[in-house]
Amino acid sequence: MLACSAVGGSAGLTSLGAHGVHNPGLYDHYKDRGLVILGFSCNQFADQEPDSNDSVHTFCTLNYGVAFPMFQKVDVRDKQAHPLFTYLASSLPFEGFDETHSVAKILIPLIHELHPEYLAEDFDQMEFHKIPD
Repeated sequence: MLACSAVGGSAGLTSLGAHGVHNPGLYDHYKDRGLVILGFSCNQFADQEPDSNDSVHTFCTLNYGVAFPMFQKVDVRDKQAHPLFTYLASSLPFEGFDETHSVAKILIPLIHELHPEYLAEDFDQMEFHKIPD
C-alpha cells in the first residue's frame, strides 16, 4: 500500500496531520507489511510552508519522529503540479469531506473563509485523495 502525505515544517496547519500518517507508530507498525509513505511538502496553500526542504525534514523528524521518505517541496496543483499529483488527481478525484471527522470542524471553516471554491460541487482539483479499499 502506498500513501502520499503532505508534510510540513513549523508553519501553518502542520499539527492537523500529526495524528494521521505522520504518526510514527503507524509507519513503524506496517512498514514491514508493505506500507510505503511518501512525504511531500508544498507551499501552495495560503503560503503555509515557506520553510526550506532541510528545515521541513528536520522539523518533521524531531517533532513527529517521521522515518518515511520525504521529498523536495513540490507543487501539487495547477500547471506546475508535479506529475505524480497530476496523475493522482486524474486517477482518483476528490470525493468530498467526511464532515464527521474531527479535523473537519477546523478545516471546513478555514476552507469556507479562504477558498470557498474548493467546496463547489464541480471542483475537482483538491490535493486530498482517498485510497480505495
